[in-house]
Amino acid sequence: NSTPGAYLFQAGFRAPAQAGTGVFLNPQGIFNGASFAPAGAPVAPGMLVTLFGAGLASRTEVAQALPFPAALAGVSLTVNGATAPVYAVSPGQVSALVPFSATGETATFVLTNNGVRSNPVDVPLRASAPGIFTIPRNGLG
Repeated sequence: NSTPGAYLFQAGFRAPAQAGTGVFLNPQGIFNGASFAPAGAPVAPGMLVTLFGAGLASRTEVAQALPFPAALAGVSLTVNGATAPVYAVSPGQVSALVPFSATGETATFVLTNNGVRSNPVDVPLRASAPGIFTIPRNGLG
């Protein structure tokens, strides 16, 4: 917010478990791929995101080269209508990059698995949302 004296406050709350059939993106299952910040934390253009759900892919596959492809194992993802490069897919998890062209206050994710579209999921979108990959994954490395 560019208003002088304005502050941004974000709070996280544990939401009830969500489930669905077909190609289902969990509304509380879109995370920063590095930090796994709590559900509802913002995403940013260029950020690696990890999405959880059900029926997301028919098999597990990982991109073998850069740049990441627009589709992997028949799975594609759009963010605010723009195609997202896909890094890895499995039946319950997908990792992809938020397109640099994503703008606005929210990012709407829609996954397509072999022509079947998921439910849309909206998450906050910001100019940056840092996350740090560590070795080991507990953040102590």
